[in-house]
Amino acid sequence: MVQESDDIEKKSPSLAVIIAAGQGTRLRDSTGDDALIKPISPLMGVPIIVRVLRTMMKAGVRKAVVVTGYEGGKLESFLKDDKRLSGLELVFARNDDWQKSNGLSVLAAREAAGDDNFFLSMADHIYSIELIEALKQRQPVDGGLVLAVDRRVHDLSDPDDAMWVRIGGDKGILRISKDLTEYDCVDCGVFSCTPGLFDALESAKKENNGDCALKDGVQKLADRHKAFTADIGDAWWQDIDTFQDLKEAEKKLLRSLRKPIDGIVARNINRYISLPISGWLVKHTNATPNQMSILCVLISLVAAALVAFSKGSYFQVLAGAALMQFSSIFDGVDGELARLKYDFSPSGEWIDTIGDDISNYSYVAAITYMAYTSGNWQALLAPLGVVALVGYAVAIPLAYSYIIMYTDSGDVMAVDYDFNKGDKSFEDLRWWVRLLARLKYVTKRDFFIFIFFVFALFGVLVLALPFAAIGAVSVALAAFSQHIKKLKKLREEEERR
Repeated sequence: MVQESDDIEKKSPSLAVIIAAGQGTRLRDSTGDDALIKPISPLMGVPIIVRVLRTMMKAGVRKAVVVTGYEGGKLESFLKDDKRLSGLELVFARNDDWQKSNGLSVLAAREAAGDDNFFLSMADHIYSIELIEALKQRQPVDGGLVLAVDRRVHDLSDPDDAMWVRIGGDKGILRISKDLTEYDCVDCGVFSCTPGLFDALESAKKENNGDCALKDGVQKLADRHKAFTADIGDAWWQDIDTFQDLKEAEKKLLRSLRKPIDGIVARNINRYISLPISGWLVKHTNATPNQMSILCVLISLVAAALVAFSKGSYFQVLAGAALMQFSSIFDGVDGELARLKYDFSPSGEWIDTIGDDISNYSYVAAITYMAYTSGNWQALLAPLGVVALVGYAVAIPLAYSYIIMYTDSGDVMAVDYDFNKGDKSFEDLRWWVRLLARLKYVTKRDFFIFIFFVFALFGVLVLALPFAAIGAVSVALAAFSQHIKKLKKLREEEERR
């Protein structure tokens, strides 16, 4: 029986074997590129194999054995020079028989892999980190393996090339083949293995006149009740064999950029616009996340100026609010580019954070000034704008000092706000914590900016000021509360020492 582990991270492999020896004929033929080297073909601006290796790094892999064959020298040189793989120990194993079945490529990694358990992945399969997490949930038995499988057999882009799997009790593999007519799931091309796979492949090689496919070794282990499966659930993956597969991978990669913490407007409106923009930018330009952050600030400053000096002009106010709404949409692009290109940095986080606060503060200040100079009933709401600005002026340095003192991040989301703790937040004795917990998504920047645009559409943008005042004061109180709570906790820890 497959071992279930409570200490998954400790037992999970820190070694990966990546099979990158093939010629990629189908992708070459479908793209018309005779010089194509499949593993380093770009997928949203990043080579396919680099995406595979980065996912493995995120899963805790520290060493990767990359098996090369066709154009092996070029592939190895490329990977050695790729800074995105900094921190990963790369070892190369050459398979001179790359034109034969892929089992020989796995065997080529045996010496470099040693006696350690390892993840095994095809270089042309991309997938989310959740797929690896599913594999981690099932530790292979001694001498066996666990294969990541997908039960969504009707969602495949190329079912004719699928490796089908039939499973029995305890999710053990009964049969694995492309020719199965009865099956339960499809092979995702990613495994958690013991060195026992090498022995099974050596046995299959002897029986097949010096050649063997990976599936032959898997089937041998299955016959010994040593091959099991891990259902990937909702995790995504894509086998890239053709140009159409490449396009499908692009779609899945872009969809994966959506965040569970996205606000209502970001989830239902903004991402539908920002994702195509990011996809185009990463494929056709050298734009960086920091450049997009700065551009977003500049757009918002123009929007604030239009509002501040509108002199009550409905269309100028609406133009400013619309531009600010576009800035809010565009605000997602920098993060999307960073994740697509693996272009992360502490300075980038700070540029994004400070840029957002400059945008927000300028916009509220512009609305306040517009109200104050209106010469009508709107001037009565100007004091609420001042309250909002004071609230922000208190909340911003409190949040910044917290993340500087207690985290390694430059993102205000690193602040461990009490209103962001699920059901516990609703039971908190502090009114502002309960309020912010109930309005968690409503108080997000994407929602506020959109509601401001709606107010502008109806010619009453100044009515946004009461909401801005309530939000700013609540966040200031929450940030102050987190500081007090953290200091109290540190004092208690010091007393226990």
